[in-house]
Amino acid sequence: MSTVETNLLAQLDSVARRARRIRWAYGIGGFVFVVVAAVVLTSLLDYGFSVRDIWTRRLLTACVWGMVVWAGFKFVWSAWRFRPTRFEIALRVERCFPQLRNRLSSAIAFMENEDDDSMGMSRLTIQQAGRQVLGLPVQQCLSTKVATQMVCWVLGSIVFTSAIAAMAPDETQIALRRLAFPSVRRHNLQWITAPSKVAEGQDAQFELVDKQGRDFPDDVWFEWVRRLPTRGVQTERRLMEKTADGSMRITLNNVLVPFRYRAYGGDDHSLPLRSLKVVPAGSIASSRLTIDPPKYTNIRPYSTQRTNVKALIGSRLSLTLVLSKAVRKAELVAAVGVFQHESAVQGRITKRGKTVRFESGDADLDQGDLLITGSGPMTLIITDSDGVTITLPVGKVVAVADQPPMIDVDWTVMRRILTSTAKIPVRIFATDDLATQDVSILLKSVGGLRRERSSSEAEDEAKDTDADNNNSGEGELGGLAAAEPQLDTFHFVEESIWQGPKEAAPQDWQRSRPPQKNVVVWTMDVEAEQLVEGDSFTVVFSATDYRGGRRECEPQLWTVVSASELDAMLRAQQAQAVEYLREATQRQIAASQRLHEALTSELTPGQAMDLAAVDGRNANQTLWQRVLPLLEDVLRSRMANGLQESATDHPLRETVSQLSEILGDDFPRFFEEMDQWARASAIEKPSHLAAAASNGKEIAADLLAMVEQIVVWNQQENAGDDIARVVHDQRELFNDTEQFRLDELSHDAKDTAERREALVQRQAALAERYERWLHDVEDLAARNPQSFADINDMAVDLGIGSRMRETVDDLRDDQLGDATRQQERLIDDLSDLATRLQPDSADGEGHESMDVEAFREAANILWRHQVEINKKTTQAERDSSDSIPLADAQHEIGTELHHMAQTFELHRAAMMTTAELALETADRLREGRLGTQIQADQKMIAESLEAMASEPEGDELPRENGTEEPAGQDSTDLPPEHGPTVEDWKVVQQWQQNVLDRTVLLQQSTVSGERIDESARALANRQQQVSDLVRRLTTGNDSQNGDSVNKTQAAEGPGQEKSRDKARNGSSSTDQGDTLIDDLLNTNPAAGDGENVGDKSSGEEAGEQRTSQEEELLAQIVSRMDDVTNRLRVADVGAETQQLQNEILDKISEQLKRVRQRQDRSTNNREATGDSASRNGTSATTAKALAMRK
Repeated sequence: MSTVETNLLAQLDSVARRARRIRWAYGIGGFVFVVVAAVVLTSLLDYGFSVRDIWTRRLLTACVWGMVVWAGFKFVWSAWRFRPTRFEIALRVERCFPQLRNRLSSAIAFMENEDDDSMGMSRLTIQQAGRQVLGLPVQQCLSTKVATQMVCWVLGSIVFTSAIAAMAPDETQIALRRLAFPSVRRHNLQWITAPSKVAEGQDAQFELVDKQGRDFPDDVWFEWVRRLPTRGVQTERRLMEKTADGSMRITLNNVLVPFRYRAYGGDDHSLPLRSLKVVPAGSIASSRLTIDPPKYTNIRPYSTQRTNVKALIGSRLSLTLVLSKAVRKAELVAAVGVFQHESAVQGRITKRGKTVRFESGDADLDQGDLLITGSGPMTLIITDSDGVTITLPVGKVVAVADQPPMIDVDWTVMRRILTSTAKIPVRIFATDDLATQDVSILLKSVGGLRRERSSSEAEDEAKDTDADNNNSGEGELGGLAAAEPQLDTFHFVEESIWQGPKEAAPQDWQRSRPPQKNVVVWTMDVEAEQLVEGDSFTVVFSATDYRGGRRECEPQLWTVVSASELDAMLRAQQAQAVEYLREATQRQIAASQRLHEALTSELTPGQAMDLAAVDGRNANQTLWQRVLPLLEDVLRSRMANGLQESATDHPLRETVSQLSEILGDDFPRFFEEMDQWARASAIEKPSHLAAAASNGKEIAADLLAMVEQIVVWNQQENAGDDIARVVHDQRELFNDTEQFRLDELSHDAKDTAERREALVQRQAALAERYERWLHDVEDLAARNPQSFADINDMAVDLGIGSRMRETVDDLRDDQLGDATRQQERLIDDLSDLATRLQPDSADGEGHESMDVEAFREAANILWRHQVEINKKTTQAERDSSDSIPLADAQHEIGTELHHMAQTFELHRAAMMTTAELALETADRLREGRLGTQIQADQKMIAESLEAMASEPEGDELPRENGTEEPAGQDSTDLPPEHGPTVEDWKVVQQWQQNVLDRTVLLQQSTVSGERIDESARALANRQQQVSDLVRRLTTGNDSQNGDSVNKTQAAEGPGQEKSRDKARNGSSSTDQGDTLIDDLLNTNPAAGDGENVGDKSSGEEAGEQRTSQEEELLAQIVSRMDDVTNRLRVADVGAETQQLQNEILDKISEQLKRVRQRQDRSTNNREATGDSASRNGTSATTAKALAMRK
């Protein structure tokens, strides 16, 4: 076979192979297209018509399979059978290329039928056909258009089917499953809740299950069709939610129009459409809710129309609802935990069916269906006359728990250390949301509370022990052991220190109730608990309310130490406070220097102000947070532990008062000037800078003076302690020297040289210590000549230092007799010096001072404190702030007045009456009262203190014969036996004027009813106090003060009983019941020892001044005061009452004039004899010391 033939056959074979490939592509594509189209169209038909008939579904499945068979035969089988021959291919090529003119087909025929007869012609034809075909594109004779179109259709169908499957994979899976298994049904949906009626505006709930018992399809649709006025017919659908119990549920909120609905899911689309009608809804027209609080609160039941209520836990609820539509059934359902029983409460429906009542159980039992136990909403479920169930919101209950009381304790001292005689006042603040019933103390003692049982108890226990141990013979020993004091290593005591009424006071419910505050003042008496040094105990306070809720404070551990140990601690604390005070003073000085440098242009004003502000605020902060608390604690601790009699006689008292004034007045002005400088214009800045510099300099100077004052007092105190130790050491040295002398006389002395040298060294050391002490006293005398000049002169005159040196020489020369005699005299002289430095110790515990200047100073301090309290009370009423600190300060004023009445003899009656008023005002301040009545009473207290602290030169009363009292004379210089003074009657006059002013204001006020009665009763109490003061002044004895002492006892606590007993037992002749005539005649029955300053003629002149008119005048004052008191108690504040009060004032003025004239005559009598007595007065201690020295 030639090459041409081979090439020709190869080309025809390639065309045949390409034709087969095209035919296979067409066949496979057609088969796939037909199968996909059949499946998609059948599925859409099944979905669109929701075919439920099993035979129809089978027919559809059969159609699909039939299409699959037909397509396979039509396309795949035909492709398989396609086998084109070379001749057929040649004919196909010739149809494509007509220029071949049948040569190609002839050539193929010649090649397939080789005949020798025509071999020549056939080879020529084959050669020609081969050459022609060689240059033709025979591959193009086959058309691929149909195959390409089929492939596109197949790809399109596949993409379309894939898109459907991607968008709805579950539906695709269900469709394929339905086609593959037409006889199997997976889901059978059925309604559980399918309402046919619903109230307008209510929610409609629908629920269904699958009866096949299989899992729900992932999506079950709820579809509803409704007609809207604006949009026409509208179809909507929503997925139903699967519940925990295996059902599907959906809720449509606020249904207003009727509609038709159905549900479908999975392979179940068979549920028919249902109709839902909308009927008018019922509503709550009105409601009334009654709350009955728990019985222990004693709060009256209250009702309200509000359904959102706040109630105490344990309250019982009753509810009455009026509905707009008749109902068949009503239930009240609350959130979990709102009521004691969580089940629905059935309501009682009236005959008309529109009123529903819900009531709790038995009121006497803490139980019932509507017993409130928590907070939450309440809903009403009703079934109306149409059979429609409606859920209506009723309201919300906010349950309020009755919390146990809050307890806070003010221990008044910083350290938890005290002495065995301490009486620590403790203030317990119990705050409860309703009421506090009890405040108790829990005392746990370790190593303390020693209790000696009585002899009878010991004998009884001894007999019992003897009976138990009769056989062993130990009964006597047991009785002896029982009779001895026992030491309890652990003792537990719990007792109530304050109790409220057995039942809470009846009260009304308040939505926003202020908490009730109770302040209990208790005194921790260590001596009463029989505690000694080294013991320790724990104190815990607890408060209990009427519900039984109890809360305790933090336990505090206290330790009992000696007085000297505590005194050393307080001195160390005071020294620390002084160091802080020095630091604050240095900072304030630095601030003042900065401002001065700004005035001298050494610094710019801005820099100076910034630096001064930093230093000044640091100084202020140090004083507030460190200095003042430490110093105040020193005063309170010394007072509470019996280290001093009163806080007013301590030098730190004045320092603390001045420091409070600086912090309260001076520093704010200083900072205000600096702030005004920052806001002022350039013209005004220099003036504010100068004012700030001046204020800063004054503050620095005052602080420096305080430091100097405390240093001087410390040196004085240290000097007293040092000389006391010198006396003690000198006495021990004398004993050792005397023993050494006796040993030498008896020839029993051993190591005489060493013992003599030791005595010499000790005496020399004492001499050096005394000389250092004398140097300190000289320094004190230079700083404070008035107090220490006499002591310094006495010490110099005594020459103790040189005498001690002489004693050293006598000891060294073995002159033991002379040494001991000198040591005895040294001990006496040193004791006298120690006594002079500690005068209070020699006065005795019952000493009553007649120092007028000391009395005025103490009264002036209290007056300033009272004025400050008055200002703070007015500010507290304006700001509605807490009144407890004011009550504490007012109580302190009353306590100090009571102590002054026991210490001083001046104005004792006025002080006792003022103390009663101060303590009563403190109690009312603790109750939160800050009104005008309280402020008026505080004004009376301040006026009384001002009158007692004032100088007589400021008195404007007329003198006898029209002359003024000479300067320097004081009417209070009269001894107490000379009766009431002008200052006492001035207090009566001012108080009576205050009562009159308040009566006029009360008459002019617009309040009425209970407010008028309460204010009038308060005025009656004040008038009664004025009347009591007059009686005390005219009776002239302190036995009238017994009631006032008892009144102050409750406020001061048991810690003050001992001091009051001492004051009553140690009083002078004024306690012996002098009559009215004796006082008015100014007689002095006790002055029989020759030390009285007057003569008999002065008593006779005073007796002549006492007339029956004066007795009648005093009787009229008291009688009219009692009449006014009775009128005020019945709220009579009219013109007649005011006229009586004016008459009382006139008579008081007349009595005041008589007392002034009487005192003028007494002063003239004293002037005649006073100078000689003063010229002859000499220090007894100094005289004694000089005599012993001679």
